[in-house]
Amino acid sequence: MLTASGLASLLGSVLATPVSAASFSQIYAFGDSLVDTGNAFALSQSELGIGIPPEPYFEGRFSNGLVFNEYLATDLGIPETSFGFGGASTGSLGALRFGGMTLLEVPGLLAQVDQFVATAPSVDPDALYVLWAGFNDYFFEGVTDPFVPVGNLTSAVNTLSGAGAKNFLIGNLPDLGEVPLAGILGLPPEVVAGLNLVSNAHNQILADTVAGLDASDSLSVDLLDANSLIRAAIAGEFGFSNVSDPCTLTPSCLSNPTAQSSFLFWDQVHPTTRAYRIVADTALAQISHNPVSTPEPTAVIGLSLVAAFAARRFQRSRA
Repeated sequence: MLTASGLASLLGSVLATPVSAASFSQIYAFGDSLVDTGNAFALSQSELGIGIPPEPYFEGRFSNGLVFNEYLATDLGIPETSFGFGGASTGSLGALRFGGMTLLEVPGLLAQVDQFVATAPSVDPDALYVLWAGFNDYFFEGVTDPFVPVGNLTSAVNTLSGAGAKNFLIGNLPDLGEVPLAGILGLPPEVVAGLNLVSNAHNQILADTVAGLDASDSLSVDLLDANSLIRAAIAGEFGFSNVSDPCTLTPSCLSNPTAQSSFLFWDQVHPTTRAYRIVADTALAQISHNPVSTPEPTAVIGLSLVAAFAARRFQRSRA
């Protein structure tokens, strides 16, 4: 027989469970070309009269198809909005570069977040906030201290969480010396080794930072370990037959959509859409646990009324 204390304990556990913890409501993405779904294309079209990147890039993405945040949103069945720009740094500014030329300034990660918080009617606590940037800091912005980009990523989390965001997914970096661009530039071995060292330092500092942020009871912060995925693909996992050459510079790949799925890299820097699909699968598995969520007020009131009614009926039955 259920006792009064047992009833109170049961109802208390129900009321303590976040009502909307089963899923995210939407995705907001901030960062560089890895999450850009057409923002740099639209800006360059407006400012320069030509959208960058052009065909055969897919509809303004820096790839041959959708990028990972779009796949992830589809898997979750929720809407996705990206504020990312190709060429963005983790700071306030970046630059859209294409074909070896610097074309125009773009907002960096911090500027994207500040703009979002300043203009959004409210910050959805049940959304997933994706942050992925850092490559441009090291390759093009002259940054050598990994604490700077990681500090910017942390500041972005703090700004968003201060406005009400609770759930975060933060991407790390591949080994910078192993992307095709390093080989195309003909970088000497010591420079390649230095790039790998700085990206490894970045990833370690970021992992420690994410662990510290996730320790907060009010936040859920996950690390998207893209570095391990790229390493695994280069080592032969996932079935890519070419893990070193850009598809855009390989005529037999560029002209053959079937062959494109066998390439890890679409261009000198960016993954193919199939690689993004793998990243999204990994992210989906990572965030399958319940997010930090805010109970709906109406649901809490309803449960409170049920609890009060049940308690009263219990007391009457005892009498």
